[in-house]
Amino acid sequence: MRRALFIVTLVAAAMATALGCAPATMRDVVAEKERGGGTSKTYAVRPNVAFEVSRDVLRSEGGDAIEEHGAEGFMLTSSSANELTAGTLMGVWVAPAGEQTRVTVVTKRKRPANAVTTLTEARFHERFLEVLAGRQRIENARQADSN
Repeated sequence: MRRALFIVTLVAAAMATALGCAPATMRDVVAEKERGGGTSKTYAVRPNVAFEVSRDVLRSEGGDAIEEHGAEGFMLTSSSANELTAGTLMGVWVAPAGEQTRVTVVTKRKRPANAVTTLTEARFHERFLEVLAGRQRIENARQADSN
């Protein structure tokens, strides 16, 4: 009886570990967005500018090759593993919202059990504002120089 209980416990623990550590995929990122997940913010910029800024943020935050779907308004990328994490999967969706643009980001750890992620959704939006502000300063300086 003890042996049977031990085996059942061992199998249950192995299954729980396997389920909790199943690697995430880009399909999981897209499915999360389709379910209404992710973190969205609205910005007073045109969609093409938001798309460019989003690409800059993903690159600056460790994104590898970016798979752009400009006509559909989204992009996907991932970050490689390092000493702290197995990497992160990232997707960004850009959509007109009246006179503004809605930017939605979904990030997922490649290994859900990882405690560390390359980029969080909140950090993406912080960096988005920083990059956007930098672009606006450059544009203002150009305009001032041309006057």
